[in-house]
Amino acid sequence: MLHAPDCVELGTGVYDNVHRVALAERDRPVVLRVAPARERQFRSERRLMRNEHAGLPWLAPVAHLMPQVIAADWTGQMIGRDRMIQTCLDGVPAPERLGSYPRSTWPSFFRRMGVIARAVHDVRGPWLGAVAGPGYATWSEAVIASLEDIAADLDGGGWTRRMCASWLAWPGGAGRGGRTPSFDR
Repeated sequence: MLHAPDCVELGTGVYDNVHRVALAERDRPVVLRVAPARERQFRSERRLMRNEHAGLPWLAPVAHLMPQVIAADWTGQMIGRDRMIQTCLDGVPAPERLGSYPRSTWPSFFRRMGVIARAVHDVRGPWLGAVAGPGYATWSEAVIASLEDIAADLDGGGWTRRMCASWLAWPGGAGRGGRTPSFDR
């Protein structure tokens, strides 16, 4: 019989709600990730957790560095949302602790991150784009499809091209430097 868990929301989820859950029946805590309800997902993020799960076999070169999936549920029967339970990794997220280390140690950290990124980028799949599909024959096709989804999300949210350009040109926005990109095709 499971007892009431000790549950702490982690602020690291950009897409999912993420919680560290300590269960009396387990020696180590687990991580519960819950995707947004389908109607709250952007077109560009649709079924992102499912796609992540589908991509796990492709990440075998770095699997020893990743949390392991204990269970995944796409039925929505209990809470109406996709969810995944994973092992909880030891350590502290780099954004929370890296600044406390001397800057002279940062190059070795970032070199290690580069080695990991290279291992991931060396993996080749049957197509470009989301692992679960749709797949594209060229990188250009995949990027264009992704940008079309993002544009549809912006349109659906009421953002106009002028609003996007203003934000990009704002000194704190993505454009940083006053450049105003053209969104015309």
